[in-house]
Amino acid sequence: MDAATLIQELETLGVTLATEGADLVLHPASRVPPDMVGLLRTNKALVMQALVACHCNPVPGPAGCNPDKHTRCGVCGYIWECKVCGGCRRCRTTG
Repeated sequence: MDAATLIQELETLGVTLATEGADLVLHPASRVPPDMVGLLRTNKALVMQALVACHCNPVPGPAGCNPDKHTRCGVCGYIWECKVCGGCRRCRTTG
């Protein structure tokens, strides 16, 4: 199961997911089915990345690629900054 599907299934169960530093916070954690606990542990990094990633529509949404005005992504090195959230449009990490 990929991270997006796991997040969607948990939200369907009424579980809110958030990141706090290096922690993945689930509220209420009591609604997480036991079989999903292992999936969350295994996929924690992917789930956290999906929660903080740029989810803006990449085409034709506004993005900047001028190196004089926008910063280079620290993860992938591209200069393709989302003008809505400031995240990287290429690798989807937040700004």
